[in-house]
Amino acid sequence: MWRRLIYHPDINYALRQTLVLCLPVAVGLMLGELRFGLLFSLVPACCNIAGLDTPHKRFFKRLIIGASLFA
Repeated sequence: MWRRLIYHPDINYALRQTLVLCLPVAVGLMLGELRFGLLFSLVPACCNIAGLDTPHKRFFKRLIIGASLFA
């Protein structure tokens, strides 16, 4: 039941987007630089607007490239 729910395309997309948005903020909090964490949490939103969030094998590579543009 849980596996079927987690691997549902809409749920999987929502979990992935939530994780990608929360990780930079959490890392920023741990390092004491919340503003940088919030800045890097904008990267997935910009990649989403640019259409780079489609589920394919180069998702994280393009996300890293987008983050390097912010750095």
